[in-house]
Amino acid sequence: MGFARLVAASVVYPTLVAVLILTGLVAYATIFTGRDSAPHHWNANKHVHTDGLTFTSVETNGVRLNVIEAGDRASSSKKLAVLLHGFPETALLSWHEQIPVLVAEGYFVVAPDQRGYNQSAKPESVEAYYIDHLADDVKGLLDHYGCTKAVRHPEAVEKLVVMNVPHGRAFKEHLSSSLSQLMKSWYVFYFQLPYLPELKLAHNNYSFLQGIPAGSGIVGKTFPLDSLPRYMQAWSEPGALTGMLNWYRATLRYAKRANGVDPTIRVPTQIIWGKKAPRLLRGSDGCAVDIALDSEMVEKSLAFCAPGMCKATYFDDATHWVQHDEPEKVAHLLTSFLCS
Repeated sequence: MGFARLVAASVVYPTLVAVLILTGLVAYATIFTGRDSAPHHWNANKHVHTDGLTFTSVETNGVRLNVIEAGDRASSSKKLAVLLHGFPETALLSWHEQIPVLVAEGYFVVAPDQRGYNQSAKPESVEAYYIDHLADDVKGLLDHYGCTKAVRHPEAVEKLVVMNVPHGRAFKEHLSSSLSQLMKSWYVFYFQLPYLPELKLAHNNYSFLQGIPAGSGIVGKTFPLDSLPRYMQAWSEPGALTGMLNWYRATLRYAKRANGVDPTIRVPTQIIWGKKAPRLLRGSDGCAVDIALDSEMVEKSLAFCAPGMCKATYFDDATHWVQHDEPEKVAHLLTSFLCS
């Protein structure tokens, strides 16, 4: 999961981009800045689970990815679940609460640190993070684990679950007509700048990055306090900040390459969406809103699904980080959907 992962956007005039960046930096400073120095924003009673996990690495699509494995691979040969994290997380920190539940349901679980993250390979070029390469990374993992069964590789996916991420085409169309989404997506444009975003993210002991989970989750609930040093270690890996940012850079720079791809989702898909937001980001009607994405894009995403293939479930009391806020409910929904 993560902020606006694998999205495509329209070309925006440089002046508007500058205004969005400046406005976003000012508006979000009250949410992100300084949150790292407040331990009560993290949950001291919640812990990162590592029991039963195997940490290994897999060569896929020309890169080596760190991978978490869990479950009995031999007895689960026909039930493979691949969990993909988003910005600015890692496989462990994103999925540690869902992995044991899936294993208990008989799944063999694979969760990679995606390219550019943590100790996985970090190609230097922006083009290396174009969606085709990211999809091929996952396809290579499926091949490695013997899965014969993604818009890019529909033959390899039996069921799909997405959390607080819209369909890429739905995002592109919504962004072109929604001032609200343009404002929320200021960071996507900011990340296009060379060097400066890396300096900002690393400044003051990664305080801006620390502020993203601490400032956009539920205070004292969403993120375990003992996850903070793990985040810090992952962000400080050589080349990690540039690798993480290159996902966003490639999204805009190579968006036109996706124009000829059929966007229709043809496999059973469950969309999970947390709607709650920090108090400072309430909607005009006083209701909570996702900090990064307009919830209107859920229905727009469903429009890109083949008839009867997709459904959406909303969590009113969960933020953008829905699997952290409602770990048990999300795990139950995952297993009930995947096992149906």
